[in-house]
Amino acid sequence: AFTKGDAWLDALREYIQKNREYAEEFLQREIPGIRPVSSKGTYLMWLDCRGFGFSSGDELGKFMTHRAHVGLCEGYWFGEQGAGFERLNVACPRSVLAQAMEQIANAAEELRRRK
Repeated sequence: AFTKGDAWLDALREYIQKNREYAEEFLQREIPGIRPVSSKGTYLMWLDCRGFGFSSGDELGKFMTHRAHVGLCEGYWFGEQGAGFERLNVACPRSVLAQAMEQIANAAEELRRRK
């Protein structure tokens, strides 16, 4: 891996970057309540979900878990300033990422219709 893994690592970095781009484009197009926070050098993407209007990070976490059926890292776990944010791992198969994005979009649409 240390001496002959450069091609594999380059391909992995490109795959993760394409997943990040896919998620950013999907969110901008399909889920106006979530703003992706651009980041470089990591496979974890911060999602600004304050547009949903939840009063606590716990409510947002319950929404993601029980309505969207996705398990994300809660922003408030990382401090008070993280409330209203979620952290998404984009280093996964595109099919898994696409399914998670669709589930969040469907839950967000249901939330929008209820308001």
